[in-house]
Amino acid sequence: MSTIRLSVLRDTVYATTAIGDIDLDPYTRRRRLGQMESLPEGTFAGSNSFLSHYLDAKLKEAASELVPGAPVLVMVHGFLYDPKQKVSEDPGGTDNPHGRVFHYHDGDEY
Repeated sequence: MSTIRLSVLRDTVYATTAIGDIDLDPYTRRRRLGQMESLPEGTFAGSNSFLSHYLDAKLKEAASELVPGAPVLVMVHGFLYDPKQKVSEDPGGTDNPHGRVFHYHDGDEY
């Protein structure tokens, strides 16, 4: 399984690090990290948006590493978490949803 991680603060989307730490710098297509568009409720990202670029690139990357039929998880946290907290080794030691909910390490997901 591959995991593609995103965080949302208010209505702004962020591409996180591989373990789910938020990057508050502006998104760049080269780094594939950071603050993307604001998407108020009821709006969608355009085909040329940073979010579309990020998802296209990450899905292609994830699919190339999978055996046929393996799942890809796109994780967007819920509202009861704080994605600004750092992910820790102990799932109970953070309110970052990527560390608390999807806290596995490479190889642990099977």
